[in-house]
Amino acid sequence: MLCAPTWQALQHLINLPAKQAAVLQLTVNLCKTVCMVFPPKDKTKIISKTFPALKLNGKKLQFVVEFKYLGHILLHNMSDNVDIEREIRNMFFRANILVRKFSQCSTAVKDQLFKSYCINLYGSALWHQYSARTFSRLQSCYNKCMKFFLDTVSIIVSLQCYLS
Repeated sequence: MLCAPTWQALQHLINLPAKQAAVLQLTVNLCKTVCMVFPPKDKTKIISKTFPALKLNGKKLQFVVEFKYLGHILLHNMSDNVDIEREIRNMFFRANILVRKFSQCSTAVKDQLFKSYCINLYGSALWHQYSARTFSRLQSCYNKCMKFFLDTVSIIVSLQCYLS
């Protein structure tokens, strides 16, 4: 990831590794190489709405407004709502897997599994710009997953008592 305050500086930063890659006989995948413009918070500091094309080995790089980088979704407006929504889907997915595979385990084991497998919010410390609604949905997701996973023990115990 390269960051620069001006397009000239960014073009210079792009040219440096491109030259080294040529020396080492490496190629750059242009499908995975994109550019994103982060507008200033103060709208009065926007100089131009358009941005000159950046080039890598003479080929234009694509500009995007959203990009997945190291598993996290980056947006041009610096909002973390989409990344939090991705984490909500992942938490429901992981909790469902735990329910299917480990519903017979004790509460202590389930508690440890949930903490290890569902609460792994890698990168959440970087979230800084999100809506209260989105964060509330994340909290609700956590509560629902925890309750659903831990309540399966009491349901199984109730069924076993009923059957015996």
